[in-house]
Amino acid sequence: MQVVRIEDFSAEQVLSAADARSRFDVALIFSTKYQPQSSFFDRGRAWQEWKTRYFGYHVDVAPEAAASILGGSVVYVERRRGQWVGIVELAKIEEARLRTSAVF
Repeated sequence: MQVVRIEDFSAEQVLSAADARSRFDVALIFSTKYQPQSSFFDRGRAWQEWKTRYFGYHVDVAPEAAASILGGSVVYVERRRGQWVGIVELAKIEEARLRTSAVF
């Protein structure tokens, strides 16, 4: 089984995986951190920038958005208590050929 690894499921990372989509057929995507309901602090831009700078904060794209970026469809998703997991099946374009044999 070939695995294509990305750091997280931010839009930037999912877009980089989309460039390598010929190397995989299925994507297992999941939230990389617990995401509680938004709080008062989450509204401030300075707070967001501070979390990004010092703690690597990012926003994971939802399974449906990841499927759209990757050119596939969500075949499984489950959400529980601020976290989620999803499986995306990629649509593959395969070349079909008709072979004819000359039998006389």
